[in-house]
Amino acid sequence: MFLGMASCKDDNMPTEPDGIYFGIGSAYLSGNLWEGDTRTKMAFQSNTHMLLNIDHFSNTVLQGVLTFKYVPLNTGQYELKKSELNKKDTVAVAYDTRIGDDDVAGNYYVLLASDTIQDWIKIAGFNNETFEFNGEFQASFYRDTTLPKFDQSLPDTLVFTNGKFNGKITQ
Repeated sequence: MFLGMASCKDDNMPTEPDGIYFGIGSAYLSGNLWEGDTRTKMAFQSNTHMLLNIDHFSNTVLQGVLTFKYVPLNTGQYELKKSELNKKDTVAVAYDTRIGDDDVAGNYYVLLASDTIQDWIKIAGFNNETFEFNGEFQASFYRDTTLPKFDQSLPDTLVFTNGKFNGKITQ
């Protein structure tokens, strides 16, 4: 018996836009080195704030996304708040994981504001002409227990320390 499999790319299928990633991010996640690629765009209905994602891959498969919302396009250190839907005036953060081939939602983590970790993001440099930036961050999270725990390998609390990033707003 012979079993063959073939696949082809549909020319009509959308592809990821060129230049979506520009920069890198890294941190220690609960003591282990965590790295990702930065993907940044202007915040919804704003020309003074950005949405910054650091996408963590393992063997080209997306494993997690650290999302900073409504970050000012100015140098400075900003306190992070819990990410809330439709709240457009707060510097917020969330972390979610992916399982399978990066298209299946994993665990969703929200900011843990009740611990001793200070949660912040710092824009150390921002170029108004090229939209390039760099900075640092620190944040702690707990798993949203209103949702199922899809990824059993991860703990219920996560701490990012010594976070660094650089990037460019490309969208």
